[in-house]
Amino acid sequence: MPLRRLSTDRFPAESIFNTLDERDRVGRTPSYWSSAGHHNPSVPETLLYHLKADLCLITQLSIHPFQVFYYPGSPICSSHYVRFRFGHLDNHSHDKNNNYVWTYTSPQFALAQENRLQNFKLPEPVLCIGGYLLVEFLGRVQICDADDLYYICVTHVKAMGRSLAKSFRVVDPDESGKFGLKVLSYSDPQKMNDKEEEAGPSVLRPMRNRRLEQLVDFLHRHPTDVVQYVSDEEEV
Repeated sequence: MPLRRLSTDRFPAESIFNTLDERDRVGRTPSYWSSAGHHNPSVPETLLYHLKADLCLITQLSIHPFQVFYYPGSPICSSHYVRFRFGHLDNHSHDKNNNYVWTYTSPQFALAQENRLQNFKLPEPVLCIGGYLLVEFLGRVQICDADDLYYICVTHVKAMGRSLAKSFRVVDPDESGKFGLKVLSYSDPQKMNDKEEEAGPSVLRPMRNRRLEQLVDFLHRHPTDVVQYVSDEEEV
């Protein structure tokens, strides 16, 4: 679910919600998000999303820059680089515009000035605790001849990984990286129904089950080794 963008040129026609659709046009209507224009090409832009689950193992992200096919020359309004952050809400912050704690920041990836879906595999799978994704676009490329301003336009954003939502729910993460896990099911998610079931009024309990203790230890130190508890890779 898209939550926020640093700027939008024309709302709602160029809304962040358009980035959920893989198509660059719906019928005859272009589908994309556009930043506001800026004289300084080094001014960054960000898109904020809430993933499908608050506990995910992310392996790859994808960006599709938008080609302005209705403009002379059909320019691609991309950025030079893209970077990704994962984190959770800061329950102690009173700043509504900056109330997130980012627990992971990816390397910068070069974004090709090409009209295609570009995949960026993380150096290793990353555990996203809290379910928030921030996409940072660094370095504007394309200037608009009409107003001499730099824009960034994106057709589609996608995150790929594995959700642990059927088995666990994150509880009260803090800035130190500590968090609680609410047990929703002791079953292997691969053997559970595809339909998400309501967890019910279960309470937090000490993790005395040896397998759960091992899972938490793996999630903190060796997330790639945790395979028996996760479902097939999917868009998150």
